[in-house]
Amino acid sequence: MSSSTSRMLIVGIDFGTTYSGLAWAETQQPDRRSAITTWPISKTAREGESSEKVPTKLRYHGNDTQWGFSIPVNAPPKEVIEWFKL
Repeated sequence: MSSSTSRMLIVGIDFGTTYSGLAWAETQQPDRRSAITTWPISKTAREGESSEKVPTKLRYHGNDTQWGFSIPVNAPPKEVIEWFKL
């Protein structure tokens, strides 16, 4: 297979200190770009939060790891890690 017909997936990550986003495209359809706009709110819920970006936050609660919209709004601030960069 030549490189001109190879199918590649290109992923773009905007990792910000407050919000992060993700988009992807295929080399065979360069005009078709897809941004992730639905983010999980828990490990068990099928529905998600609709937003162009997700909060850049982490929470380690016991053996559970939560991120973004899955962190409860009433989580103690000392348990939430935010304002960080890679």
